Amino acid sequence: QEPPIDLAADLPGMAVSGPWTVLGNRAGLGQVFLNILINGIDALQQKAEGARRLEVRLERQGVQILVRIADSGMGMAAEVLRQAREPFFSTKPEGKGTGLGLAIASYIVEEHGGRLEIASEPGQGTRISIALPAAGAAQETLSGFAECPPK
Repeated sequence: QEPPIDLAADLPGMAVSGPWTVLGNRAGLGQVFLNILINGIDALQQKAEGARRLEVRLERQGVQILVRIADSGMGMAAEVLRQAREPFFSTKPEGKGTGLGLAIASYIVEEHGGRLEIASEPGQGTRISIALPAAGAAQETLSGFAECPPK
């Protein structure tokens, strides 16, 4: 069994308080966040004008840790959003991506007992929410809300 993963400690520069620990495979979850952050950066690079922002937030809701990643990029049309998790589907130029990033990320999150949700609109950017069970969630009942404001 792998040791618990403290998400706050793995996100340098984020001042957070509270327990942010999940159980899982560090390399697998690292791949999830890397794929999503790369997609966000690519979306920002495609944006011709306006503010470019990539935001990562942590929240504790009940027995879940939520990681919310949002970009102010170009966003996706509904038909693209419907296909976004399909293996080998990509909107990137040939040679830039494999079309596996979100498919793999979704699979890994589900294997950890979590869920990955994507919301996007053209011109409005993309918001991805990853919900993972908190370490010890089965033994404890938690309430309240904790938030990490962007720096």
